[in-house]
Formats: sequence, C-alpha cells, structure tokens
Amino acid sequence: MKIAVFGAGAVGCYIGGQLAAGGAEVTLIGRPRLAPALARGLELTDFDGGRVRTGPLRFAPGAEGAAGADLVLICVKSRDTETAVALKASLTPGIPIISLQNGIDNAATLARVLEHPVVPGMVAFNVAWQEEDALHRGTGGALHSGPVPDAVKGAFTAAGLPLQIHADMAPVLWAKLMLNLNNAINALSGLPLRAQLEQRDYRRCLALAQEEFLALC
Repeated sequence: MKIAVFGAGAVGCYIGGQLAAGGAEVTLIGRPRLAPALARGLELTDFDGGRVRTGPLRFAPGAEGAAGADLVLICVKSRDTETAVALKASLTPGIPIISLQNGIDNAATLARVLEHPVVPGMVAFNVAWQEEDALHRGTGGALHSGPVPDAVKGAFTAAGLPLQIHADMAPVLWAKLMLNLNNAINALSGLPLRAQLEQRDYRRCLALAQEEFLALC
C-alpha cells in the first residue's frame, strides 16, 4: 500500500515510520529540515519497551508527494487543516483519507476544501521527539478511526498499530478534547506531566475544567 502522510511532525513521523516498518510504501510530507533525518531512518520506541529502526524514509516537501497514494493521512495541527487544499490536485479519486488530528471539525473541513470524503480519526497516545531522528511513544492509547477498507486496516495491523473502528467517531473526538484540557494546566505548572498530576491542587484544577466542559457538552 502506498501511503502519504501530510504533516510530518512527531505523530506523523511516528505513525508513518511504523507503517513503513510494517511493509507499506510511505511518503512523509513536511518541512525540508526533516529530510536529512528521514533519509537516515528513524528510531521508534515506546513505553512498553518496543524499539523499531526504520530504513530511509521517503520525503516530499510539498503536496505532490501524495500523487499515486492509496491512502492519505492528515496529521497537521488543526490550525493548519485548510492547508491540505494543496493536496487536491494530487489525490487519486476515491482513495480513503483519514484525519488523525486533535479537534472536532477537522474531517468536515477537509472534506469541504478537498471535495473528497474524509474519515475522522484520533491518535489517543502521546509522541515526542527524543533526538532529531528518534521518537518515543510515552503513553498508552490506540488509533481510532471511522469505517475504512479492509486493506487500510491490514496495513495498520501489520505496523503494530491496529485501528479501533467506530461507526460514530464524535464521542471519541470529544473525549480526547476533554483529556487535552490538562495541556494548559500542565504548561502553566511548569512541571513534567506525572509530577503535575501527582499534586492534588492541580488535579482539582483539571476537575474544574472538565466539569465546565461537561456542562458545555
């Protein structure tokens, strides 16, 4: 399977690297500064002790890297969702596109700008750069998606990232947003995540934010 990843950040490179290690032909689309590290390959580790070293990874600085892809994964930040319009000229008609972004409305926005159906998805785990060519998945959590073809599910399973399929992704998207309410509290505390959450006062701040969120919902 030929897979294009639009948004070669931490999440995009981790998922793309795992898919490549699982046998897919992956092209990562992102900033040119990433090209040297991707040409060497990436070291992918996780908190369970897993370790994968990829071979050299294909890189493209622009949307033309999606030409001929059987599947496109959108991994840009929500604020950059509409930049995916650049993919429109390179998309093969009818291929699946999955939005693997935090946020509620990204799939709908993508479908509008691309004039192409888009499947909502969600990455429930955390990924961080360790070195310029090393990424670490530091938490548990799965990859979630709306319904996709069996070939897509097979590619993710082969990569050790099986998709959890949902007929309705809206509750998953909102649940991730609720978890992410802690991001601002964590940043303002200036503490590592675990140290912050071990303190009751910070947990109370998070509880208050979540109560407000649930009232809004």
